[in-house]
Order: sequence, then structure tokens, then C-alpha cells
Amino acid sequence: MAGARTATTPANWRPPSIPRDREGRYYPSLLQPYARHQVDVGEVAVALYAAGVTQRKAAEVMSLLLGHRYSHETVSALTDGVLEKVSAFRQRPLPEEMAWVYLDGFFLKVHREGLGVEKEAVYVALGVTPCGERQILGFWLLPTENASAWEGVLKELWGRGLRRVLLFVTDGLPGIEEAIRRVYPQAGWQRCVVHQVRGSLG
Repeated sequence: MAGARTATTPANWRPPSIPRDREGRYYPSLLQPYARHQVDVGEVAVALYAAGVTQRKAAEVMSLLLGHRYSHETVSALTDGVLEKVSAFRQRPLPEEMAWVYLDGFFLKVHREGLGVEKEAVYVALGVTPCGERQILGFWLLPTENASAWEGVLKELWGRGLRRVLLFVTDGLPGIEEAIRRVYPQAGWQRCVVHQVRGSLG
């Protein structure tokens, strides 16, 4: 079955059909000019692994986030030399401006040495530049999700160079809007429609 990626054309967006290899790594050179519209798979794998997520669980999360099946062997290959990549990923400077920043969190069971398996929150910040390029700004693994922790995440984004955001999109977590206002007072805020629909159905 072919995987779906998105390519830009002058008139519209359309998903070209791309054959898969066993590890899901094949990507035709013809589509390289469109690579700026793709989330960096290696960055996702490294960030999750750095946060303490197992390779098998990281493969599941990547499949969920990126809409493509990844095996734990693929994650293992992507995380070779992970320490240097982790350091660079966590400290890399960010662009000064983002059109949108999506903030979301989900829970995973994480194995901690000496503590067993615990449920912890994975925080995700995904930015979209004014040119439409998507960038994973960071992943954080914390004991629980709350507005105070998100404020710490936002301060880190500011400290790494992100100064202007047109709009933040989040779920309806209590206090999240106020946390955004304290760090990015000029930014707009909108509750994610998907979360609103889920809430109304729940």
C-alpha cells in the first residue's frame, strides 16, 4: 500500500502515491524540493527517545503523529549517535517568528529505572512558519500536564529565540490561555476545534 505525503502545486495540495520499503525510508529524489513541508522523522525519533520513551513505544507514537507506520528497528537506526543529536535538538536556536504554534500533550507509560512503569505526559510544540513550513519545536516528558508546566515550556521556547507568534492553538486545559499571555502577551489564542468536538461528544 502506498504512503501519502503532501506536495504543493500552484493550484492545490494533493497527496502523491509513494511506494513503501520495509522500513518506510524510501523517498524519491524528485520530491526533495517539497521536503520543507515534511516533519523531520529523525527529529521526532530523537526527541522521543531523549525523553525516555522506549524505541517500540516511540515507533507507535511516530506512527500516530505522522500517519505512517514505523517499526522499532527504524527508530533504532534513527537514534544511532543519539546523545549528540539530543543535545543539538534541545539547544538549537529557533526562528524569531512563527505564524502558528500548536501545543498538545498526551500520556504514555514510561519505564523508569528503579521506579517501574509510570504514566507521564509528553508535551509537544509544533510550529508553522509564515511560509507554511512545519517545525517540531520540542518534546518534553513531565509527570503530569498543567498550565504551570506549559508556561515553563513557553519560557524555554522564548529563551531559544522564538519571539513572535501570531496564534497559539491548544486544548481547553485550565489556565493555558493565561500562561500564554504571560510569556507571549501579543499572541492570539484559539482552542483546537478537534478537542472541542471530542469534548462535546465525551
